[in-house]
Amino acid sequence: MSSSISEIQIPSSAEYNYDPSKSRRDGQTIRREVERFRGGAIYPLHVKALRKDAEAASGRFIFSFTVLPSGKITNLKIDSSELADKEFEQAILEKMKQIDFGEEDKVATDFVYTFYFVPS
Repeated sequence: MSSSISEIQIPSSAEYNYDPSKSRRDGQTIRREVERFRGGAIYPLHVKALRKDAEAASGRFIFSFTVLPSGKITNLKIDSSELADKEFEQAILEKMKQIDFGEEDKVATDFVYTFYFVPS
């Protein structure tokens, strides 16, 4: 009788791509920076969109991105949106590209974030 556990091959450190000297960026730090940025850069876009059409500028907006070791954002995309204003959605993405999390000796870190926009 053979055991299936004995047939499992453990990946090498190169295959696993694990470097104990580098870690991911802290999620709380990313959240804080996104929220700080939202207040200064995204809020004015929302106010402008509300003036145009409050209904279209309301709802949940889920997006994802990768923070590179340099602190820059890449792979920024909309995962889901309840907004009915495509211009507002694109303006949010363009502004988000401006965030710089600062250079750190960390691996590229994927992140998903949600903005909830409500009519004021």
